[in-house]
Amino acid sequence: MGIVDGMGGEEVNQEVTSTAIISGTNVYATTAVYAPTISATTGTFTGVVSDSVGALSACGTGSPTTWGQVIQAGSAVTGGGSNAWVSFGTAFSAAPVSVNVDSIQTLENSWAPAGSWTAGSFYAETVSASQKISWIAVGPE
Repeated sequence: MGIVDGMGGEEVNQEVTSTAIISGTNVYATTAVYAPTISATTGTFTGVVSDSVGALSACGTGSPTTWGQVIQAGSAVTGGGSNAWVSFGTAFSAAPVSVNVDSIQTLENSWAPAGSWTAGSFYAETVSASQKISWIAVGPE
């Protein structure tokens, strides 16, 4: 595990033991990271932090917060009918709990109706045809 915080290369590719205290702006791992508890200034994450494909499962949803959701994001283009079915890079294990869509071409209204969210895809619409959209979805791994 290496740490990047704007300092020189003295912190790159440091080996970290299960008892080490690490700090920095960004923490990256080259393999799966598993820990019973990881504490951070923004909260405590319990369980798997990263799986073998690099998906972060440290996103929390709900009240009280339940940890273990993953985040996916991407972009797409709506067709001539001002709509598109967008497939996730990796299907969630169930329908996502949140999908947000924004038009990045003209900043006009865009949306993804909640009834269209499935484990593998969602439906999106824009006001005008052929609009570039960006999306972000949160759901179970």
